[in-house]
Amino acid sequence: MKRLPPPKSIRTSTPGACVRSFSVAIPITVTHPTYPIPMNKKRVLVTGASGLLGHYLIPILKDWEIVVLGRSEECGIQCDLEQKKPHFTDVFSTGFDLVVHAAGTLDNARAISLNLDGTRHLLEGLKEVSVRQFVYISSTDVYGKNEGADITEEDHLWSADKVGQSKALAEEEVRKFCDEMGIICTILRPATMFGKGMKGWGQRMAGQVLVGTYLNVRDADAAVSLVTAYDVARLIPLLAPVGGIYNVTDGLSHSLQDLAMAMGNNRGRAKKPFFLPMKWAKLLGRLGDRLPLIDRILDTRELARRTTSLTFSSRKLREALPDFRFHDTAAVVGRTDTDFPYEDD
Repeated sequence: MKRLPPPKSIRTSTPGACVRSFSVAIPITVTHPTYPIPMNKKRVLVTGASGLLGHYLIPILKDWEIVVLGRSEECGIQCDLEQKKPHFTDVFSTGFDLVVHAAGTLDNARAISLNLDGTRHLLEGLKEVSVRQFVYISSTDVYGKNEGADITEEDHLWSADKVGQSKALAEEEVRKFCDEMGIICTILRPATMFGKGMKGWGQRMAGQVLVGTYLNVRDADAAVSLVTAYDVARLIPLLAPVGGIYNVTDGLSHSLQDLAMAMGNNRGRAKKPFFLPMKWAKLLGRLGDRLPLIDRILDTRELARRTTSLTFSSRKLREALPDFRFHDTAAVVGRTDTDFPYEDD
């Protein structure tokens, strides 16, 4: 076998890079090499390690031998899943005790190539080795709903956008693969995740609140389901041996207006969002549909999101892990949860 160089530790959260050393509030440093280490450690393969969830997952798996798959040369396995299948037999021929497939995108332009084709490529590569447990990080986007209350795992999967479609089809590929290979399969459908490196509407909302351009709509507050990425990461090693499909939320229906207030209070910034009457909000939304500068503040699509409730039931998850304690996501955002391991930066 070709002699490999000594393992290196890096500290990075650059998109597309691999995270092999991590510091969190209670400093925990996790270092893992690019080739097998002591046999008494269970081995886990992680995709998406540089993303929002990976940021919290890597430290939690500190007692595992962690193998990261990604595009960077510093990954344990370098492979662009959008383009090709990975090969594991050269170094990791004994396989993996656990695979956590967290790589994915919210970009409709790349959704099919990464969320679906990338999953297919990963599964094709894993046919070469042994896998005991597989955890796929899906999304509540698979339901394709813009409004609803306490949507359960039994609800019909249908989405008009490519992100939801690709996640739903990838779920089907994962279930089929695990059934054929005799692998314990766990699929997690997190609600909007909050944490360092978050994207999507949560990121946009936080940015607007902090610069003072976010507008609450009076008498039309919507409720949403949320969860911290940290809690989703904590769940993964607990649910992997159990299997099943689970919505993941913190169990609370969060008011968007309360969430905006929490964002404004983050780290003592104390910016209070402005309240706008519905009739003026509708007028501003129509203007936003036509004027590029106004649409950065509000358009009719964003107005509908801020005034329409969409929540998901996590009852099935709580029955599977009755003793698991979730953090109140809004309290974490507002930095009032004294038990949450906040990072210093």
